[in-house]
Amino acid sequence: MEFFWFIYRFTLSDIFFFIKKILKSQPNLFIQNTTFSLCFILCIQAFINIGSSIDLIPPTGMTLPFISYGGSSMLSYAIIFGTLINFSKNEKNSLSNTS
Repeated sequence: MEFFWFIYRFTLSDIFFFIKKILKSQPNLFIQNTTFSLCFILCIQAFINIGSSIDLIPPTGMTLPFISYGGSSMLSYAIIFGTLINFSKNEKNSLSNTS
């Protein structure tokens, strides 16, 4: 079980480095704000779920991102990260068009 959390921790850190790369490389303010907001949603949901698991806050029905099973939760995260990947691809295309 400890190994699972070790993998989850590094996966989340990779996701945050990916989001940080998008935020720094985008000159477009809309994409920066949208990326930050989507990352904030992920952080808040993880904080609430982990906080309720260790009895810091009262339990809610919120799922842990990418771990807890929930059809609508997985669909919403697929849409969120599809949007982030699209922003990343657009960033690469805009850099190649300016050269």
